[in-house]
Amino acid sequence: MTPAQTALAWFAGWLAKSSAPEPSPCSSARPVARTFFGKPIPNPVEMVVRGQWGELLPWDFAEPPTTDFSPNALPLFVSFEQAANLSLPATADLSDPPGQIRPGLRLDHALSKLEDARLALPMPWRSPEDRWPLMAVVGLDDPQEAIADAVARLGAAGVDLDAYPLIAVPLWALSPADRTHVIANRLPFLP
Repeated sequence: MTPAQTALAWFAGWLAKSSAPEPSPCSSARPVARTFFGKPIPNPVEMVVRGQWGELLPWDFAEPPTTDFSPNALPLFVSFEQAANLSLPATADLSDPPGQIRPGLRLDHALSKLEDARLALPMPWRSPEDRWPLMAVVGLDDPQEAIADAVARLGAAGVDLDAYPLIAVPLWALSPADRTHVIANRLPFLP
């Protein structure tokens, strides 16, 4: 596996962890009920359902991206070559993700983590568990343009695809306010 594929596998794991349901805070804060004899009665654990934070989509970059996804979904297009060793689900979940914030804010969070990774601050600023690998991110403005053409137009064609994953994000699906905030001097993000 190349370093780019290793970084992409880490990111796929982070996406799965960020999309997993978790116990409700109210479930764990309830007082423990007891029987007449003092034995604890277990409280039912209520789970907070969260939808997909983002979905990695292996795609042929010579083709335009799909537009068939919910406005709140965050598809993240990667090339077939980089996604070759990933264990992704058979079908992508591009439905409306319950329990997730707007896709523009999720993308903003990821870009902040990548900007932080570029700084490579030593401990105690960042723990090793909080360090993201560097990735290249480009924004797609036109749903009819091939991803490879957008990558070349944005100056990301020179990214070493063996060293860094290249992720393409559809910006046309974001709200105008999120698009302005995310694009402003942040995209394309090149390592």
